[in-house]
Amino acid sequence: MSFEDLDDEDWVDPSWLGEVKSEIVPGMVLDPDVTKRWAVLLEFKKNGSPAVGNGFFVGIPDTTTHHIIFTAAHNLTTREGVRTADLTAVYETNPPDPSNPPGTRITQIVPEEDIYICEGYTKTGRPEDDYGFIRIKRNATEKTFGFGFSIKLAYEDYFKDKIYVSGFEPGNRAFNIANGACMECYTKIVVYEAKTQQGISGSAVWIDYKNSQVAIAIHNTGSSGNGSSGARLTPDVFRRAFNWIQPSVMKKGIQIRAYAPPKSKALPKLPDKGLFLSFESGMGFGRVRLGSGTKFDLMPGQSIHLKGGVYINEFCLATMDGKWVTFDCSGPRVSKIKQEIDDGCHFKIDKKKIVVEQKGRSYELRVENSYIKEYDENSESSEVSFQTYPSPDSARFNKFEFQ
Repeated sequence: MSFEDLDDEDWVDPSWLGEVKSEIVPGMVLDPDVTKRWAVLLEFKKNGSPAVGNGFFVGIPDTTTHHIIFTAAHNLTTREGVRTADLTAVYETNPPDPSNPPGTRITQIVPEEDIYICEGYTKTGRPEDDYGFIRIKRNATEKTFGFGFSIKLAYEDYFKDKIYVSGFEPGNRAFNIANGACMECYTKIVVYEAKTQQGISGSAVWIDYKNSQVAIAIHNTGSSGNGSSGARLTPDVFRRAFNWIQPSVMKKGIQIRAYAPPKSKALPKLPDKGLFLSFESGMGFGRVRLGSGTKFDLMPGQSIHLKGGVYINEFCLATMDGKWVTFDCSGPRVSKIKQEIDDGCHFKIDKKKIVVEQKGRSYELRVENSYIKEYDENSESSEVSFQTYPSPDSARFNKFEFQ
């Protein structure tokens, strides 16, 4: 059922009418003011008539040219593919601008080239394809801001805690946060109890994850008596967002090659052909290979917002067929390929080191080549392991290039 099929009263939740105060569940440490600053009111014309919708900023790391807003595709186009006109994004200063008082709103006209619409929406109209993105130009001094994210949450089959929907009401433009229990999790759709109303489509659907507001879906559909729903933020959605906002955010088809500083006295000389992380042998775990390695897509896997505007960013590696590299710092086979992403897939990059945090400790990946000779062709060994981070340069290679 789509919102066109519903009567007005089906969309009304008391919190959206001011009858019940909008609030975050007591006991949480999250800041509602931050949530408001990440919300975006969209104004536009659809079929010639004024309309409103919502969107929200997402804190994607390593973006230098634009901020990105996630929203529902039906805020950007009709089912027939006719673009909405005069799209304007209205939002508060992020972070608060010292030259403007708190609550100052920015109005940004959005040109067509800064709009992305999932092509599946105009072809099928399916709710899982009802999403799109908006770019907002940024200068070099601006910090990243927006909801956190974690790709692993796309694989959750249920969320036991409250699910929140936050955005601006279509009438008085007041900001509100509604919440409700998770009802169903499908592969590309999440259904939740919080009722909504027409005009808030595109709002952030989020949870409290690691004490951070983390977006899990884009609200797009209300349902009479059967909950509301949103398009889940799946790996495919993130891949499209990363590639569109700035191609350098996701490095496609890279190999992981051991690196040694020029003229290093602490390390043996690397083979001219190079040492690479490889899963080519089909043994199910990572090995070190001479001359070439497995190709991966390197992308942001998780971004968690902390107080003070700080983000903890972690990356992940996907194979060309959409599987994920996971690391196990305690086992003899430190890297494996999995169908679904989990916490073991996340790592940080620090001065060319691959750093993994597990069980409260930090480790760094290392490789050796004691059993690989320069004259060998495409030979492999199992000399892949972890050592405590930070560790100095040693007889093992603990720095890598992504090329």
